[in-house]
Amino acid sequence: MFLSNFSIKRPIAMSCLILTLLLFGLNSYRKLGLDLMPEIEVPYVTIETVYPGASPEKIEVDVAKKIEDAVGTLDGLKHIRTTALENVY
Repeated sequence: MFLSNFSIKRPIAMSCLILTLLLFGLNSYRKLGLDLMPEIEVPYVTIETVYPGASPEKIEVDVAKKIEDAVGTLDGLKHIRTTALENVY
């Protein structure tokens, strides 16, 4: 009720307030930085390997362990999770 009563009693003051807020908003929008391709760091790595006809145990020993050792040296990598599945093409 306060805002509506104040707007009716003092329309010029409310117009000045709205205009001031609008100008501040436009100025802030103009200064807002926006990059189409921002710098991001994703701490996850996903590697998918296909080894037809191999069991999950064989994939884990022959392929996954070597990939984990090579990828494990990356800076900023916190976790490595490997999943070996059967009959995935």
